[in-house]
Amino acid sequence: MPNLSGLARNFSGQLYFLIDEGKFADADLAALHNLVAAIIRLENTRSFDDEKALAEAISKVLNLLVDWLKDSEFVQLRRDIVTWLRRVLLPKNLPSVEIPEVFELQEMNAMLRENMQLWYQNAEVKGQAKLFLYLLTDKFGQVDDKIQSMIYGLDENSLFECVKRLKGAQSVQDVLGQV
Repeated sequence: MPNLSGLARNFSGQLYFLIDEGKFADADLAALHNLVAAIIRLENTRSFDDEKALAEAISKVLNLLVDWLKDSEFVQLRRDIVTWLRRVLLPKNLPSVEIPEVFELQEMNAMLRENMQLWYQNAEVKGQAKLFLYLLTDKFGQVDDKIQSMIYGLDENSLFECVKRLKGAQSVQDVLGQV
């Protein structure tokens, strides 16, 4: 973490000071416990590829901000941060997430946690579908793309029913049944 002491002396004639957020490690920023470090941590989430990890990182910072900015004197700052998250950071980083009209950091954080739960559930079902496809392919050989797509579209209960039929089935159609 660079030493920022003496900035006033070195940049007293400047109207602003440009900071390269990418130069700061999250661990260094987390130790600082201040608003600027929290905003930089949120900006740095743009480098995440995985939506779940991204939402978790954002939620972690939002938990801190909720705690730090809980006093009534910070109402407008909380709303400004939510507006920035809703209009700039989240649409760019989580384009698949519908962002409701929220006004408080707690609401934003709750919305992210709800989406994380859905992602975990969807990932679990996708994993079950992947395992089912492996078993199906192992028993009957390669299945076509249309069937693979259909299997990935099944819900957890339908997948379970197909797996139960797999053992005694003579064909892929026997397994898939009326799905």
